Amino acid sequence: MTAKTKPTPKTKKHHPEAAERLRKAASKEIGERLAKAEAADATPANAANPTPPASDGGKEPKKDKKAPGLAKLAKPAGGEGAAKQLGGLDAAAIVLKAANAPMNCKEMWAAINAKKMWFTEGKTPEATIYSAIIREIAAKGKDSRFKKAARGKFEFCGKEG
Repeated sequence: MTAKTKPTPKTKKHHPEAAERLRKAASKEIGERLAKAEAADATPANAANPTPPASDGGKEPKKDKKAPGLAKLAKPAGGEGAAKQLGGLDAAAIVLKAANAPMNCKEMWAAINAKKMWFTEGKTPEATIYSAIIREIAAKGKDSRFKKAARGKFEFCGKEG
């Protein structure tokens, strides 16, 4: 006895022309949005030409919405005059350099927190500092800023950044 096979269901035929047309339309729209975002960034922040007050009861005029994600791309990487905030590893290096003696991570965190050099919302900042120091030692080896002095204690090697 031979088993009957089911007939294969008919599938919809693909229309490559329609897919190409949709792809071109999407590319064109993305290009227009990018051009609009670049044009908005190229103009000054309207400091010289403030917009006149609205006549509709003092309400602000609605702003044009940009495509999602374009605002993040358009912003410059660093603002002028913006102070760079220290990270935990940099703060630990500064504290160890100033202490000029081996310290454990709890002592480092106490000094960092007292000087308000770094803030974290994590529950165990000492463990964060410890793991960051261990990672730097493993990655950089002799070029690391830190050296393990004793069990759980680290000292500054004298190498900058």
